[in-house]
Amino acid sequence: MSDFLVTSTQVDGICTMIVCGEVDIEHADEVATEGLRQLADENIDTVAINLMSVEFIDSTGIGALVQLRLAAEDQHKHLLLVKPSERVSDLLRITALGHVFAIEDL
Repeated sequence: MSDFLVTSTQVDGICTMIVCGEVDIEHADEVATEGLRQLADENIDTVAINLMSVEFIDSTGIGALVQLRLAAEDQHKHLLLVKPSERVSDLLRITALGHVFAIEDL
C-alpha cells in the first residue's frame, strides 16, 4: 500500500490540491473534506486538484470528486482536475465521467 498525502496551497484565488497515493474508501473522505474546506474559503475561486501521483482510485474516490464538482457548481466556483494519472483517466473514461469535469493535462 502506498502512502497517501493531500496538500493545498493558495495563490491569487486558486487553490492547488496535490493528491498522492491511493484514493480509496480509506482516503476519499480526506480529499472531499479538504476540497470542501477550500471551496468554502471566500478568497478561492478555483480549486485545481493535481492527480498526477494518484496510483489508484476507486468508486469512493470518484464519488469524492463528483461531490466536489457539485459543491463548486453550487458555490459558482470552478473545479479543475490537473494531470490525472493513467488510472484516474481510465476510470473517468470507463464511468463516462470524463466529460463532466474540466481536465487539464498541462
